Amino acid sequence: DKAGKIVIEPRFEISGNNFAGNFQHGRAIVQSSKVVDAMGNIKNMHGVIDAKGNWIVSPKYSHISAYRDGLARTMDENKTIYLDMNGNVALHTDYVWGNSFSEGLAAIMDNSK
Repeated sequence: DKAGKIVIEPRFEISGNNFAGNFQHGRAIVQSSKVVDAMGNIKNMHGVIDAKGNWIVSPKYSHISAYRDGLARTMDENKTIYLDMNGNVALHTDYVWGNSFSEGLAAIMDNSK
């Protein structure tokens, strides 16, 4: 907190370009677990916590972007999805790549052609 008191015990790791503790709108994107796939590759899993350190989204995504316009962009099975502030899927697209929202719009790339 502003007085230097630890509010959330350190237990999270750096999450891509989003650092644990970088809160926006009462949410922080953090990395908490690592998964080894069938090929032996280590995958970092990201989730979202609230200001008390409680999970809003458990660490199940390989990346979650910062919240913009109330939505965080992530990927699931090579499809772009957007999570609302409560961690629910607000929009599930059929597109491999989508940008974060800005002023109510998000750019997407259609790879079907």
